[in-house]
Amino acid sequence: MRGFVFLGDLMRLSASAVGAGGFKMLFISTLVITLTGGISLLPVLRSVIRVGRDTASHPADVRVVLVPGVRLRRGEIGADFQCRLERALALRADGAAQLVLLGGVTGTADISEAAKGYEYLRGRGIADSAMQLEERSRHTLENLRHARALLGMDTPVTIVSNRYHLARLGIMATGLGMPHRLCAAEADWRWSPALAGHLLREAFYVHWYLTGSRWARLTRDRASQARIS
Repeated sequence: MRGFVFLGDLMRLSASAVGAGGFKMLFISTLVITLTGGISLLPVLRSVIRVGRDTASHPADVRVVLVPGVRLRRGEIGADFQCRLERALALRADGAAQLVLLGGVTGTADISEAAKGYEYLRGRGIADSAMQLEERSRHTLENLRHARALLGMDTPVTIVSNRYHLARLGIMATGLGMPHRLCAAEADWRWSPALAGHLLREAFYVHWYLTGSRWARLTRDRASQARIS
């Protein structure tokens, strides 16, 4: 079942969101995986698992928290997004000054992911002054690029997300030159069939990103380099 969900995720990627260069890198990444019999994916998968397993859920001295959105289901927040928002609430209670909610309108929703997260947190007592919204991004890389534009290059941030998503966020934030640390939404690491599917999908996305990054450097493709840095 997870395989069909993953194919659905890829089919929902629009040309405007990913760009012709992104689809070219997707083709090259898939070709590399195919030609290596999947071996090139294994070290990436190990990294996704290691980062997800080892990242703390209660970092100290948090000031600015980034909360990437998750595609809404019938206009409502799902379990993974709720988990991220609950962790943001906990960090706010521990002294975080600002929560930055990331995510535009995706799929068939008529409200942005950021706005839906804002509604949830406001309903839990978080003041408007403690939240900022970024409502243009359509995927993880755009989440981070727009957050960087909103906050500035030098603002240290703590990025909250589900454990399966953390490796991709960390690699992309590093590529964008963002001073950051990661925070796991879940209190601990628990294996499940659903988690295994998420990890495989994330390994594919990270492989895609790394392939694109290396290819752009190798070919001196400035347009692609600018997109991911």
